[in-house]
Amino acid sequence: DKGLATEVSGGCEVNKDPGLFNVIVSLSPKASHKKVEKIVLDSISNLIKNPPTEEQIEAAKNRIKASYLYGLDGSYAHAIN
Repeated sequence: DKGLATEVSGGCEVNKDPGLFNVIVSLSPKASHKKVEKIVLDSISNLIKNPPTEEQIEAAKNRIKASYLYGLDGSYAHAIN
């Protein structure tokens, strides 16, 4: 929201055992690494202190499932599957 990043993403590898969660941030030219890192770490800390509700978790799961299913549609998806 502050114009410090052009993109933010995150995720983890899906394995049998727990794995590392990655947060990837593409910085804008005017951003400093330390400032953005602090914002990311503060956001993670806030999530620990104020975890999402069950409804928010279910909504996120549904968005992930829908994204996967929409990705199966189209000629490209048919060609690779």
